Amino acid sequence: MPLPFFALLGLALATQDAVAPAPVPASGVAQAAADLDERALGARAARTNSLADYRLYLQRFPDGALAPDIRAIVAARESTIRDLAAHPTKWSVRAVRLVPLEAIFFSAEARAAAKPYPGAVVKAAWFIAEDGQIEDCHILASTGPVAIDDVTCGLIMKYERASPPRGDDGLPFRVIDITTIRWPR
Repeated sequence: MPLPFFALLGLALATQDAVAPAPVPASGVAQAAADLDERALGARAARTNSLADYRLYLQRFPDGALAPDIRAIVAARESTIRDLAAHPTKWSVRAVRLVPLEAIFFSAEARAAAKPYPGAVVKAAWFIAEDGQIEDCHILASTGPVAIDDVTCGLIMKYERASPPRGDDGLPFRVIDITTIRWPR
């Protein structure tokens, strides 16, 4: 992933209260955001890491301040998708986690962030795109406050990595991953 993504993610985190979460229909394509300005749409794209949101930003703001960085992200992800499609294999019909969730949620960073919320249980869902990137984390259920929900999705978006699943034709496809995280006491 190109380094500019982290700068975009910083923008997304700085403006997360000002930007509503991107609604994602069952098709997985982000809905049009005609009412969002350039900064808000760029922040949403970085927060969701959605290829559809990145493309929407470039369509609406081809000369925008973030356009060069977003073009690099889109080009890298499209290249990965082409590479995966050019080498179809039937090795997996399920996404394969490259980083175990335990490594994410029992790390020192996670423990420090969750310390005020011992024993919280959070059910989260996110997309694994055709290129293995994690997109658009949402909380489905939670026993804790919004802060632990934000920590959960933040860690998933930052650290989760997956190899995309492949269909009978050997080509990668987009899926939803859902898991329940039981934060340590």
